[in-house]
Amino acid sequence: MTREQKKEYNKKYYEKNRDKLLTHKKEYNQKHRERIKQYAREYSKKYSREHKEQINKACRIRTHAIMGHCKDVRGNKCEMCGRLDGLDFHHKNPKDKRFKISSRYYLTDSLLEELKKCFLVCKNCHQKRHKELRVANG
Repeated sequence: MTREQKKEYNKKYYEKNRDKLLTHKKEYNQKHRERIKQYAREYSKKYSREHKEQINKACRIRTHAIMGHCKDVRGNKCEMCGRLDGLDFHHKNPKDKRFKISSRYYLTDSLLEELKKCFLVCKNCHQKRHKELRVANG
């Protein structure tokens, strides 16, 4: 039997016995649930150790892209003085803050909602803003 014939046979077998195979798979997964979870945890740890640099690099690239998009959404310049570099996000009302913008790795609706609660300011204006808040709060 050639490779293509075997592939075709397996496909037909699966189509014919789909319900039986899925039931068997579900039963197996329920019976061996803890063992499967343990294997997944161990594999994840091992993969993370072996590919740490790749994972960190991908994370940095993704975070950089997300932050770039977030800054584009807010105008890509300081909303107080107009500077284009050294930009931070400052929450208008710290009590409404759910998370730090820079702590997100994916562009989600919740991130876009959080952006609406922020100013985009340069580092100098950000310090001034916090100083004003400290003075106002006594």
